Amino acid sequence: MKKVFKLLSLILASSVLVVNADTIDMHGEYFSDDTLYSSGDIYTNVMFVNDSWSGFITPVGALFYDVAPPMPTSVKIRKMAPTSEFFTYVDVSDQVFDIENNIRSKFIIPKFLGKDVLWKHSAEESSPYESETFLPRLGKVSESFDIFEPLIVKPEFEIVCNNENVNYGESTTCTLSYSFGLFDDERYTPTMLDLTIDSSEYNISNITVNEISSLSVNGNNISGNAVDSKKVNELIKGANITSDEEYLDFMSKYYTYNEECLHEISDMDPRLGGKDVIDLSDCYSAKNYKIKIATFDITPKENLSLNGMIKLSKSNIGIQDVVTNEELIKYTKAETESIVPIIGGEVKGVEEVTENPKTGIINYIYLLPLVFISAYVYHFIKKNKELFR
Repeated sequence: MKKVFKLLSLILASSVLVVNADTIDMHGEYFSDDTLYSSGDIYTNVMFVNDSWSGFITPVGALFYDVAPPMPTSVKIRKMAPTSEFFTYVDVSDQVFDIENNIRSKFIIPKFLGKDVLWKHSAEESSPYESETFLPRLGKVSESFDIFEPLIVKPEFEIVCNNENVNYGESTTCTLSYSFGLFDDERYTPTMLDLTIDSSEYNISNITVNEISSLSVNGNNISGNAVDSKKVNELIKGANITSDEEYLDFMSKYYTYNEECLHEISDMDPRLGGKDVIDLSDCYSAKNYKIKIATFDITPKENLSLNGMIKLSKSNIGIQDVVTNEELIKYTKAETESIVPIIGGEVKGVEEVTENPKTGIINYIYLLPLVFISAYVYHFIKKNKELFR
């Protein structure tokens, strides 16, 4: 019995691990600059632009997927056909990624410093990574490479309502929040949103967006910029704010912020001489934001007791380049759900029981399985006395 429970636990654990991950068949196609790649997703039938290796390059470490096993020479085994398994090579720090070093692995988009990340792909004309330990395997090459760089911490939405449940005929107010993280360079901001609030069990009404945004509401759809710098500046001027403490206290009505040290380092590793070198002191950080996007009211549609579901349809997130002020790329987040139970005045099954109070037949029917099971157990024990001595 213990073995059965152990096996069941392992099955449940393994199923939990893949809930938030997708497996994508590339069908022999190449990675695209127009797509963001999310931590945890697995890619099969992959092709590299140089038919050899692909690298996840960060200021504090690098991970390579290689079609060839580790070799002491500069000779590369090139594989032209699409493949789903690779050999891994982690350089600079083995604490940066959640992928082990020197193993055969699927092409899994890695986490970065424990964070679920959106990675930006580019096909580089020359290697931005000059690691002395990797070059003997890589060889002297001057072709394109599949390079992935961490863009932002993966965005998330959250719906929290004032009441844990709602009585039929009443309503409650809910808050829609949006969270994401920016890395030390803060070059990209994912504040352009396009989403729709929907529910089969609730009527949605009175959608009100925050004051620091240029979001617009059309029915149940919300779209626009979640943080409009012009509106922020106007609010600050109107509030006569003169210090950082006053600013943070004032803005806490609209968003929360914290800076998180992800990786302590002393100096930039000299082997990471990329074109966008970040001047690091003693810590590589993430700046985490949680923005209150909107509030809205929910009212049950029917007089039933059930779990009411509030959904965000697939949400389009536009990520802007702060330097050029242009929208870099769109990321579509899968559906988000929030459960708020409805307490109805009518409960199915009550009338059947009260219609026949004298006989209580329903209660006896419920007891029959228990009686049969008890009789079987008694008979089994009596027949197999030797097992219970």
